[in-house]
Amino acid sequence: MPKPKFILEDPQANCLWNLLKRRLQSAGKWTEEDETAFALLVDSYSRWLAVTAQIRELVSDPGVPDSGMILVNARKGTIYRNPLMDVRAQLQGEVIRLCDRFGLTPLSRARLAAITRAADLPLFGETAGGGEIEQLGKGPDLDAGAAGG
Repeated sequence: MPKPKFILEDPQANCLWNLLKRRLQSAGKWTEEDETAFALLVDSYSRWLAVTAQIRELVSDPGVPDSGMILVNARKGTIYRNPLMDVRAQLQGEVIRLCDRFGLTPLSRARLAAITRAADLPLFGETAGGGEIEQLGKGPDLDAGAAGG
């Protein structure tokens, strides 16, 4: 499947696509079936960057970080939350969720490593050298506890 046109037309998305795809391929975590979800991740991230830049352009006081979060209605003088903040929060949630799916966050990498290690272990009842797995498969010896107590 070729790279989607909307990714090619967006320099940020195209750069991220190339970088992350290379990293996922070198880690053996890339398949062609992942491309649709991967395109969503890259597109969401690029849109998140654009919305964040728009918010920063609205900064009225350079000495106050994130002052673009609040807008003032000049006619009425009312203060309200910048609607772009909601868009940015939604995109941020999408990006984090999709990064998690691809093992691109510390927690998701740890989870994937644990799953991989667990998949390499023998199943309960199979021999694993010293018989530790066999013992785990049998569960606790309830009779021994009753006899001692």
